[in-house]
Amino acid sequence: MSQTEPILFVGKDSSLRSLLERDFTVLAIGSWSEAAAVFEKRTCGAVVWEAGGLKNGRFPKEFLRGAGRLPVVVLAGGESEGLRYIREGAEDFLLLEEEKSRLPKAVRAALARRQARSAREGSHQGAPRIIDNISTLLDNIPAYVFWKDRNSVFLGCNRALASVLGLNDPSDIVGKTDYDFSFKKEEADFYRECDRRVMEGDEPMINIEETQHRDDGSERVLLTNKMPLKDERGQTVGMLGIFTDITDLKNAERELKTAREQLFQSEKMAAIGQLSAGIAHEIKNPLAIIQLSVEQLTAFLENADERCARMLEMIRTATQRANKVIGELLDFSRSSHVEFKNIDISSVVKSAVALVQNRTWDKDIQFVYRFSSSKENIKGDPILLEQVLVNLLNNSIDSIGEFGQVELKTYFEKKKEKQYVAVELRDTGAGMPEDVLNRIFEPFFTTKDQGKGTGLGLTIAYQILQQHGGFMEVESREKRGTICRVYIPAVR
Repeated sequence: MSQTEPILFVGKDSSLRSLLERDFTVLAIGSWSEAAAVFEKRTCGAVVWEAGGLKNGRFPKEFLRGAGRLPVVVLAGGESEGLRYIREGAEDFLLLEEEKSRLPKAVRAALARRQARSAREGSHQGAPRIIDNISTLLDNIPAYVFWKDRNSVFLGCNRALASVLGLNDPSDIVGKTDYDFSFKKEEADFYRECDRRVMEGDEPMINIEETQHRDDGSERVLLTNKMPLKDERGQTVGMLGIFTDITDLKNAERELKTAREQLFQSEKMAAIGQLSAGIAHEIKNPLAIIQLSVEQLTAFLENADERCARMLEMIRTATQRANKVIGELLDFSRSSHVEFKNIDISSVVKSAVALVQNRTWDKDIQFVYRFSSSKENIKGDPILLEQVLVNLLNNSIDSIGEFGQVELKTYFEKKKEKQYVAVELRDTGAGMPEDVLNRIFEPFFTTKDQGKGTGLGLTIAYQILQQHGGFMEVESREKRGTICRVYIPAVR
């Protein structure tokens, strides 16, 4: 660029022209139509535009396309207006009222940057190919890339992001904001808040875990990194973001955690089962001797006084309860042979209810059936599955007390890529707090009064369902009742 090339001033403020004439040769014009003739001859080194000084305040992009990439310094009425001109191709902007004294310095900087660009372009003839390669790289990396201006307005993205946002081309994102897509408002608010922190703090934000709702109704989990974008002066003019979709990874982590918990539970139960078997066998024989002796003493002391008879009855009751506990311990410890056969689960449900109904004769507890219209056939042992349901029904009766309802529902459900027959028991009982709910399958854990429960019922039910290839889910909240769902593989 020759030193004789003038600065083209487009505007009406004579004071601005005078300010420029201290350092530069100035060619002043009053309209863009005059500017077009100057651009065609390329007789100027830079353009200073008083944006508010002309009736037509539109940025003259059509002139600049053929103007040899002349640097344009804009005197704008406000910062948002100035930033808009920067996006449209201006080299720099100054606020007309506050910063016009800096105009000569800004023009010199713009001329220097133009000279540096010319030098780079002269020494890097392969630059267009490099730019093409970067664009190809962005479109082929396994991540989603986007960039925004200072107002969090999108300036561009790669093809991967355009595709998931339902855009035909990456250029379609230009001018849009996060509020123009199907994201939830709180998600868009969070994205823009992170943008603001990055640009105002001039520091990147790394590994932001956030959610994103898509047009198809799905929710994805993203891991996002954001960093400030700077111009040649080192000023932050926007931000660059890159994210990966970690939804499948998060799901796999949850499944792995569940599998570990189930493995731990199985190993714990196996160990307790071995211990229980040893204890039960050691106690059973001495207990049988005690029970036989009590029966004999009762016969010998047929006319014993009331006190003696009461003590013998207490011993008999205690030994009977001990025998019951031993029986449950042995049921828990041994791997029972399961008699698999085709059965209709609704008939098992009705049979289980019949077995517990005698406990509700003096109460107002209703059993409501809601069976599926399809026949839910499974393969299993009806006696053992009945034992599972009886245990759950007894727990519901204990929780309800005097008045309430147990709803029993059967249906098909696909879980873990398999088809299951589900039996759902929903009661109106007292429910359980979270700390109790987390322990319900632990052996010997019970919240019932002393002598009313062994804490093995749900543990044995859990084991029976495992033998059938099934499982159980329990939901409960205090004063809101309990929902138990039993899942057993369906017969194809």
